[in-house]
Amino acid sequence: MPRPTQDIESESQFDSDSDEDEDEPISDAPIPDVVALVQQDPVMHPYHDMYMQEFQRLHDDNRHLHRNDSELYDSAFEINTEMVELRDDFYTFRYSQQARNQHVDTLITNKHRVLCLGGQPTRAPYYPQYPN
Repeated sequence: MPRPTQDIESESQFDSDSDEDEDEPISDAPIPDVVALVQQDPVMHPYHDMYMQEFQRLHDDNRHLHRNDSELYDSAFEINTEMVELRDDFYTFRYSQQARNQHVDTLITNKHRVLCLGGQPTRAPYYPQYPN
């Protein structure tokens, strides 16, 4: 589809303008309106101070909560460690008591056999012999 000639002519005008601009260096200077806006005193929101105070309060609360959370984590870790140590001590004591009790039971049983029944001390279970 052919393009209208008016568009081609207008494009050629832009092309001819751009050829002239190629010789000039591009400046890095900001647009004057932007410079004027930046140099003006900033217009604050009517409740800016209140918002900033509230933000600071929330920020401080967040820091306190984070510190408290860290302290809580440390306390929970210490409690957990103590619980593990107590559990280990409990089972160690329990197993030693069971072993001791078994040993005492064996000693008592053997002593009973020797003193009362006239048998020999053995570790095997005792089955009394009844006369036929």
